[in-house]
Amino acid sequence: MIDGGVSILEKEIKDMNENVTNVRLDIRELTTEVRNIKEMQAMVIDHNTKIYANEGSIKTAHKRLDKIDKIVYGVIAAFTVSWLGLVIWIAQNASEPLPIPPL
Repeated sequence: MIDGGVSILEKEIKDMNENVTNVRLDIRELTTEVRNIKEMQAMVIDHNTKIYANEGSIKTAHKRLDKIDKIVYGVIAAFTVSWLGLVIWIAQNASEPLPIPPL
């Protein structure tokens, strides 16, 4: 007996009990973390499924936008060519030179 009647064996048993308690707490924390990771994994899989499901509609939308872009560029080009043609026609058919406005 040492330390006021506490034997070495009793002290070691007490230390082992504390270690077992700490191990149990660590295992509980790890179990909680594993559950959280599994929940996050399920959410990621769900999001990936939704992303792949929407991929087709996104491609279709891009094709529609590309068609609209071609139409808009065609209209702008037609307007520009028409305007330039009108300016050239006016310049060729004018009996007097066109006045240049002062700056």
